[in-house]
Amino acid sequence: SSLVGSEMCIRDRCREANRVLWKSKKKRELMMKVYTQTWYRGNNYGSVLQAYALQHIITDMGYESSILNYKPTKADLWKLKFINHSLKETLQYKINEFLMKKNGASSKINNLTIFDEFREKNMQITPLCSTASEIAKVCGSDAVFVCGSDQIWNPYFYDPYYYLEFVKNRYRKIAYAPSFGVENVPRNNRKRIQKAISQFRYLSVREKRGAEIVYDLTGQHAEVTVDPTMLVTMEHWRALSISGEKEKKYLFCYFLSADPRYLKTAEEIATEKNLKILMLPMVAADFNRDGTIKKPVGPCEWLGLIENAEYVLTDSFHCTLFSIRYHKQFNVLQRFKDGDKRGQNSRIHSLLQAVEMSDRLIVPGKKANTDTISSSRFQISDNQMEKLAESSRQWFEQALHECEGAFNSNDR
Repeated sequence: SSLVGSEMCIRDRCREANRVLWKSKKKRELMMKVYTQTWYRGNNYGSVLQAYALQHIITDMGYESSILNYKPTKADLWKLKFINHSLKETLQYKINEFLMKKNGASSKINNLTIFDEFREKNMQITPLCSTASEIAKVCGSDAVFVCGSDQIWNPYFYDPYYYLEFVKNRYRKIAYAPSFGVENVPRNNRKRIQKAISQFRYLSVREKRGAEIVYDLTGQHAEVTVDPTMLVTMEHWRALSISGEKEKKYLFCYFLSADPRYLKTAEEIATEKNLKILMLPMVAADFNRDGTIKKPVGPCEWLGLIENAEYVLTDSFHCTLFSIRYHKQFNVLQRFKDGDKRGQNSRIHSLLQAVEMSDRLIVPGKKANTDTISSSRFQISDNQMEKLAESSRQWFEQALHECEGAFNSNDR
């Protein structure tokens, strides 16, 4: 009888184990799938890292996540260039991409191949899709979509797919921290963008000025949320970064614009602080300068260059953000003139104001404030960023949770 009882006990345990496995399998099958629509294909350090961070955070919240591998058809691409009057910007991007490829250790290993390797290793990406029907085929009829972050809502690069216009159910789309980048929306795209934004139930933007634009266009209140890179812990970023230059103290220069006054400022700071200049060339004028980095630099190496720098000088939003998070002495150059209708100063101003470091901004040609940033000031910035990140995370979690509720109530 004890043997029979033992066999029954074993059978009960097996049945229970099978039930657990079945429930686990069903849970995986029913798990809400989240697709992010953002800039990630371009070989821009900030864009790739924010795309990575957004997917990482969604996965960390317990959802299955993939980046939507969206690429417009050739016909749509030319139509968008005509709408946006962006042929000049496209040409400049292609020139810089060519230079990045040229700036490599060999024909087989260069900046672009390292970007591709990073994406392949660290990101879940869907098959290529260019139309709404292709996206529906890849993602299914009950997926949730998140657009953001970066300047995907810049009106001079308008593309309806980055406003999730292909998603008709407003409970299935979330705007997480997209940026307009500019102060105002031009007249030619105003109605398009107004209509697109009005379709969102869960709506946030990255800058305060962006929230003002949303309200001006639609009367809706948008939450102001932080760039997704701020939601990822510094322990995670440090584990991801790859250190290169360590022996000599250096001033790391990362410029997105060609301005001879940038180099003058860099030389002044390097002389004052007794540092050598390490410049990551991004524009043609920088490729033959002293201190130009010749070896390939991918996203992980870029993080390492910031982490190990003694001082950082940049005009980039994401380089500024990581400099603050790594507690680096830094200055940020104002890239656009005040009043420039395509100027993208608001994102830099918004970030510096949020962390109480507006004095680190330099108008090119003016004297830089190079006073040492104290540990206590960095502690204040850490506290400010932690509060903003926590508030943003809560808003995002709530939006995803409500989408999940709608997801589970549909045909389940």
